[in-house]
Amino acid sequence: MTFNKTALASLCVLASAATVTTTTTASDLNSASNSASNDKREKLEEVIVISNRVKTPLFQVGSDVSVVSFDDIQHRGQQNLAEVLRTQAGIGVSNLGGIGKQTSVRVRGEEGFRTQMRVDGVKIANVSAPQVSPLFDDLLSVNVERVEILRGPQGMVYGADAGGVVSVTTLEPSAGFVGNVGVEAGSFGTHQVSSGVSFGDERGGVVISGARIKTDGFNARTIDTEGEKDGYDNTTVHLKAKYEVADGLTLRSVYRSVEADNEYDSCFAADFSPSMTCRTENNYTVANVGADYESDTFTQSLSITQSTFESDYATNGQRSFTLESKLDRVEYNGSLSFSDSVKAIYGVDFEAEDASRSDLEREQWGAYALLETNINDQWFFSAGARNDSTHRFGDFDSYRLTGAFVQEFGAGTLKFRSSYGTGFRAPSLSEQAYNLGVFAFGETAGVILEEETSEGYDVGIDWFGENSLIIQATYFDQTIENEINGIFAFNPAFGSTSFAGYVNGDGESESRGVEVSTSFALSGSFNVWGNATYNDTETSLGLQRVRRPEWMVNAGLTWRGFGDRFTVSPSARWVANREGLIEDTLDDYAVLDLTASVEVVRNLEVYGRVENLTDREFVEAAGFNTAGRGAYAGVRYSFD
Repeated sequence: MTFNKTALASLCVLASAATVTTTTTASDLNSASNSASNDKREKLEEVIVISNRVKTPLFQVGSDVSVVSFDDIQHRGQQNLAEVLRTQAGIGVSNLGGIGKQTSVRVRGEEGFRTQMRVDGVKIANVSAPQVSPLFDDLLSVNVERVEILRGPQGMVYGADAGGVVSVTTLEPSAGFVGNVGVEAGSFGTHQVSSGVSFGDERGGVVISGARIKTDGFNARTIDTEGEKDGYDNTTVHLKAKYEVADGLTLRSVYRSVEADNEYDSCFAADFSPSMTCRTENNYTVANVGADYESDTFTQSLSITQSTFESDYATNGQRSFTLESKLDRVEYNGSLSFSDSVKAIYGVDFEAEDASRSDLEREQWGAYALLETNINDQWFFSAGARNDSTHRFGDFDSYRLTGAFVQEFGAGTLKFRSSYGTGFRAPSLSEQAYNLGVFAFGETAGVILEEETSEGYDVGIDWFGENSLIIQATYFDQTIENEINGIFAFNPAFGSTSFAGYVNGDGESESRGVEVSTSFALSGSFNVWGNATYNDTETSLGLQRVRRPEWMVNAGLTWRGFGDRFTVSPSARWVANREGLIEDTLDDYAVLDLTASVEVVRNLEVYGRVENLTDREFVEAAGFNTAGRGAYAGVRYSFD
């Protein structure tokens, strides 16, 4: 590995700042408050669901997980949740021209379509896309209560193609009648309104939430010399209901509807002439029903989901084509505790994909089993296996092993953890259909693609100290064999270079690196956080993967004053050493953001946000523009 000196210095600053805090905490151990000890204990015992799909205290989890809280989301302030996720270690985000435009969320340098997204436990993906992809483009941050992130190949638990999982939890039902409403306006002609209402009793209830954002945007592509703005309009409605009909038995349902209109540049009219006046109207709905049963010794969960997606494309105001797809999914998950130290977790799932454009369908069955053990509540292990049976591609096995060791050390607690996982990805319906269609040529025409296989491991150490101190360091290494790649070649039919189709690459593509993160309370008023990621990526040809920064550094703090009624949160992001798809190398950049809020009266908050405070010009993806300085202000009111 070749370490950039400036980036290495940034990494050392994070580590040294945390070390100073550790030293201070240790020296003041005798005077540490009970509340500080409770903070540490509460963090260690925080319940995590994403790792094994059952409730597990954090100190028992061997996988690399992190949590973004409701307060974190409020303090960051960004309208799209992907912008909040990019502040996390190991998470890279590429946005092609502003909110609502194509957005890839990459976990540890892997492709964005390998990141699985779940909202309230429901998988959300577009199977008509070139690769089955999560829908981060239209995922707003309002009314999101919590996000859990699971890194590394997670095919054993979530399905074979999961190279990282982002699980989003929206507002939960509350007893009584409570709610919130918010309005925001700002730069680029942006307006947003949101609301959420919950009603119920101690056994459950219903939450109805919604948001509408409309923006004029800015010119998305550098090739649009006329500089026409590319706007975006999103209306999201989300309904969630839960009710305990009998002791331990809860029925639940989720309904989500998103209507999003997006203007963009560079498309083609019916006569194949290029145009900069392009538009998509996306409509997708997700309907889910389920039941959960929980007792002292076992849990059972059944979930049935249907997702539909429709996207209408228009050029110069004339509709050109429509994409439609449907994803049906049934999941059963359970757990059985044989004793306080041995638990079995198991599940079966069925998935059916139907994409109209490819005129193909696919069904896939999966079954997995996982055994968890612990020794003296100090050593924690899990081992699991999964089998997927895919229509057209046969059977595949995936595995995962995790381990954790927890030890009290001085004024804090040390946790050592490690995990190893494997997975595979069958060619998408669109990938295979393109090769069998009329537009494929050369070596791709008629080629039947094979599946990709992946494996990865990580080892890490965490420190939980007083004053909410957390230090985490992780090394990861993962590879993909037989990776499916799109290729361009000279097309004799057009006399120019064009997209030829898909092939399986030779050799391995790799991603390895180090993640370091820390957060702590300097005092009762100041909370500091930061993380740095070094990510060395290589294609099967030995080249750096495009749009994967070698270095990502995030840092920020939150100050509360005047009886916690006033909050200021500056944050900074630095990105370095990237390869572009068009240009050979993309310039390094740093962006500074600032948010502030004040509670005027009880439950009424006025806030403001400045993004790209220094109005820095930078390129996130070659050929696409980014926003300059933007200022936003809003009001939030909650009632109970």
